[in-house]
This record gives sequence, C-alpha cells and structure tokens, in this order.
Amino acid sequence: MYQLLIVDDEQIIREGLKDIIDWASLGFVIANVFADGQDVIEYIEKNFVDLIITDIKMDKKSGLDIAEYVQEKNLATKIILISGYKEIDLAMKAIEYGVNKYILKPIDIDLLMNAVIYMKKLLDQEEEARQKSIALDVIKSGLEDIRDDFFGELAMGSFKNPKYIISMFHFLYPETDIEQSSCFMEKIVIDNFLELSEKNNKHRRAEIYNALKNCINMVDDAIFDYRMIEKNNDIIVVLGIVKATGNSAQEKGIREQINASNNMLLKELQENLQATCSVKDLDIYQSVMEMINKNDIMKSNSISEMIPEIHDQIKMIRSSIHNGNIEMVDVLLGKMMNNIRPYDLGHVKSISAEILMSIDHIFQDHPQMAQYTSMYYTCFHRILKMNSFADVEQAITGLLQQITKTMNDEQHEHSIITQAQNYIAEHITEDISLEQLSEKYYISQSHFSRLFKKNVGENFIDFLVRKKMDYAADLIKHSQHKVYEISSLVGYKNNQYFSKTFKQYMGQTPNEYRRMARRQDDA
Repeated sequence: MYQLLIVDDEQIIREGLKDIIDWASLGFVIANVFADGQDVIEYIEKNFVDLIITDIKMDKKSGLDIAEYVQEKNLATKIILISGYKEIDLAMKAIEYGVNKYILKPIDIDLLMNAVIYMKKLLDQEEEARQKSIALDVIKSGLEDIRDDFFGELAMGSFKNPKYIISMFHFLYPETDIEQSSCFMEKIVIDNFLELSEKNNKHRRAEIYNALKNCINMVDDAIFDYRMIEKNNDIIVVLGIVKATGNSAQEKGIREQINASNNMLLKELQENLQATCSVKDLDIYQSVMEMINKNDIMKSNSISEMIPEIHDQIKMIRSSIHNGNIEMVDVLLGKMMNNIRPYDLGHVKSISAEILMSIDHIFQDHPQMAQYTSMYYTCFHRILKMNSFADVEQAITGLLQQITKTMNDEQHEHSIITQAQNYIAEHITEDISLEQLSEKYYISQSHFSRLFKKNVGENFIDFLVRKKMDYAADLIKHSQHKVYEISSLVGYKNNQYFSKTFKQYMGQTPNEYRRMARRQDDA
C-alpha cells in the first residue's frame, strides 16, 4: 500500500477527504492528516510518503511550498494540488514545481479519484522499474560468481554431461555460440607473489587471490571475457572467451588481439594491486567445445545411460513446481537424488544445476517470485562449491520447496480472484463493493485489492466499473429500457452519476451511444 498525506486548513475538508473515499481500494493508506504545510515539511523530512493531496493556500506553508521542498530534495513523492483559485500564476508555479495534478474547488470526488488512480499507475510503473533494476543487479552479481565457479570446475574436469555443459554455457553466455566462439587458456605468473603475500601469510594470500579475481573479471575488454579459474601459489590460470560469435581463432591477428588484451590486463594488475606479472603457456582454441574436448573435460561414464530418464524427471519436477504441487516435487526430487547418489559429486552438481536452470523462466513469468532471485543464484553458486552429496541435496531441496510453496499460494490466490471475477459477472446488476467481496473470501480489503491488481492487471474499482459499463452499453444497444432503468439495472442509484461515468468510459452519454447504435443498425 502506498503512503498518503491529506493536507487542508479546513477541518471539514480534511475529514471529508479522509472518510468519503475508500483509499484502500485505490491502493493507499493514510499515513497522516495535517492542517498546514509546515507540519508536512517537518514530517517528510523524516518519513517517506508516496502521495500528498494538499490545499494550495494555508497559514504558514502553502501547498506550493510543499511542492518546492519536494522538488528541491529530489523526492519521488507525487503531489495533487487543490485550489479554490483559478489564477494562472498559481497554476504556472505548480507546473514549475512538478505538481502532478491541479484540481479546483469545490472538489469533484470523481475527478479526484481519477487523479489518484492515475498517481497509482505512475507509482506502480516506478516501483516495477525499481524492482527490475534491483533484480538485474542481483542477476549480474550472481552470474559473475556462477561463471567463476562453473569454468573452474569445468577446467578441472568435474562435469561429465555434455548436454549440461552446453546448456550451462548458453545460460551464462546467451549471445555466444559454444561451437564457434574462440577461447584461450593461459597461466599468469605473479613475480612478486611472496612480497605481496607478506611471507606466506594465509589470510593475506586469500585476500590477494580475491583481489586478483575481481581485477581480472572486471577488465573492460571489448573482445574477451576473462575468468580466473585456478590458483596455485604464484601461478593463476585464466580463461578468456570471445564475447561475440564470429571472432574465430582462424581470423588473422587473434593472437595479437590476445596479446594486446593481456598487456592491458597486466597493466591493470600492476596499477591496482602492485602485482608484477607475466604470461606463459598460452593455448588458443577455435571454439569452447574444442577446449573442452582437448582437455578431456567430458568423459564417458555409466551415468550417460540414465540421461534420458533424468531429463524426463527434470521436466516432471519443473511441471510440478509450476503447478505448486509440493508433495509431487518432494517425491520426484527424492527419487532422482536416490538414483544419482552412487555417482561422483561432479555428476550430482551438474544435474542439480540443470534442475535449477530448468526453472529460471519462473522468475520472468511470475513477478512475485522476484524475492527468490537472489536465493536462486546464491544456491547455484553454493552448489558448485559444495563438497558432499548431503549438502547439495539439502540446498536444492530447500530452495525448490520454498519456490513450490509460493507457486502453490499463487494458485490459491488466482483461484480466489477468478471466483471473484465470476461473481461480478453473475451479479453485475447488484451493488457490489470491495468490502462485500473481501468478507466473502475471508481476506482483508487491502490484501484483496493487491491480489486483484496482481492477477487481473487493473484495480478492483476500474474492473468493476468497466464491466458494469460494458453491460450497460449492451442494454442501451439491444434493449428498450430507458437510461434511468439501465442505471438501476447495473446497480447505480444516481442516474446522473451513472451517465457521467458512462461517458467517461465510452466517450458518449447513454443517449448519444444509443443514437449512434441505431444509426449503425439502420445503415
């Protein structure tokens, strides 16, 4: 729920605005009510609010003073300004200070509600953009760690399943073709390693390796993506992958390009870490697959006979997660883990990671799952580093159970909203309220509003009014009922209010709409 302030020096208006509108149904909760702008400024110095509805002229500080403060402090707060004055200079000042809506007194409640609905849409859009930005940051951070661990394990021959390796590579580098992109492996010797490690201090050594990894991974190179995949005292092994497909090792000058990039890397290490380094044992491959094959990373193993069955089980697990079937996920995952228990840990890790990769679409298709994005990548990262079957099993089981439970809750929520939509359709002629439906399904009004918006894509009031107007339009077009009768049939007691609402949605008054429909029938 978004935080709202109501500000007016007239108590009757303050209390009226507070009570006359169902703010929860619009997605807002009243954080406070004030009689002067001075109190508002003091409040927002310590508390963030999303929307301020304020009178323009008050005793100490005006609504314009509030708007000016919000603009100066670069706050994201939206402002609806209410004024009893039509003076052009006030309107211009409001525009200058970034006021979002300007409404004249006496206040038209419908006009105010429409303005608030518009503010809600703006706030939703900004919140969605913010969540996407956070998710992208988490994903980028998680992918960096996963890339390091994956290629380190790959270089040591931990993964045996070629399909998994190819799938994982596409997951980490979606723009790169594993069959065509060149890569290379090389050793970097740290000539002053002993000096840097302060006479072999283990803690200092760990810090050096971590700093080296960060520096190498952050090299801003247009052609290669560098990864530190192994370390042994004064020698670190680096993998370089061509970022764009088509830069083959057969192309003229690939070695020169690598040397140029290496020179930049060595310079970065010298300037940032005071590490004096040199490169040796540079091996260039025409593709990542060639590098994998030449290093015997993929070896045959009896588990290959189980691959088709494992893939079928992964599909069933993915389907059960999507359906929120917690019991089935536990059964299928338990069966799979028992089947792969006898095999080496490298196989167990690769299959577990493949299960995780099979459900990554859930985070894109279901925005409410964004809360698990960080946990998902952390689990990915941890599994690649684990040293026991029990740890891998516990990590993946725990994550999948949480995700499945959330999907199960979503299915239940979706069922409630579907029932509510059906109820509205079946009782469209009645006076339906948010309070009535929330009581019917035993949930709070604010929670029902959130669920409705999340599942339907528009808030409850907008949906209800749109359905009533669609039904009214059909009656106007195909029946002989008078407008006041249709107003009553769709649950409106005030004929004038019905006609005004109809025009807002249809662009015409009921009588104009009926005349247009008849002209179309006669044509």
